[in-house]
Amino acid sequence: MVFQFNSFTAPSKEKLYFAGTSRSILHTGNGDEAKLVCIVHGHPAPTVHWRRGDHLVASDKHLMTHDGEHRHSLIIRDVQDDDFGDYTCSAKNRQGVTEQTVVLTGLPKVPKMTSSPAGGEKETYTLTWETESFSPIVQYRVQFRKVGRGESRNKSAWKDSLYTAKPQRPRHNQPRSSNRVQVMGHAIPNLDPATDYQATVAVENKFGWSPPSPVFQFHTRKGIGFLVEF
Repeated sequence: MVFQFNSFTAPSKEKLYFAGTSRSILHTGNGDEAKLVCIVHGHPAPTVHWRRGDHLVASDKHLMTHDGEHRHSLIIRDVQDDDFGDYTCSAKNRQGVTEQTVVLTGLPKVPKMTSSPAGGEKETYTLTWETESFSPIVQYRVQFRKVGRGESRNKSAWKDSLYTAKPQRPRHNQPRSSNRVQVMGHAIPNLDPATDYQATVAVENKFGWSPPSPVFQFHTRKGIGFLVEF
């Protein structure tokens, strides 16, 4: 399986430039094949090479470079722990030198909340989320706080807890790529009824922690008003 970094921006008026951002992140895992791509334009045609730290990357059975007219690739076969890190694509011609960095990482991606903001229980709310990780999630962190009502909407202090993740079984008859999306959930007990809360989640695999999810707003079940006539 090939995972490719490739992004585009509108061409600039400079004689030597990359299509894409100066620094990007490529997520992968042990045993996979990672394909790092930089697209460079220049006149005259630049000389392009890949570098890791201060050392040039040379092609061998594990690492292979491929150069096209504008598209330059670094393919890493059977990714191992030692392969993770920063890779720099450097282009040079008589106009100067420009560089683009790709970070190859095994860290999980940012979790995405999938639960409904409207809770169905008075005093409990179940957060659900999914995260993309090429290694099993071993631990997760849940932070939540109460949000007040009215114009001020005062917020209480964050409550922060760590939990051990339950092992997930690979889904049968599914390609390996689909099994890297891990679906998770956590029930938060002892909440106040009909109350607004905020929460954020981060997950950890063997390489470290993901960035925290964006703050998610939810509320416990709110009662239905009715009129009593005498």
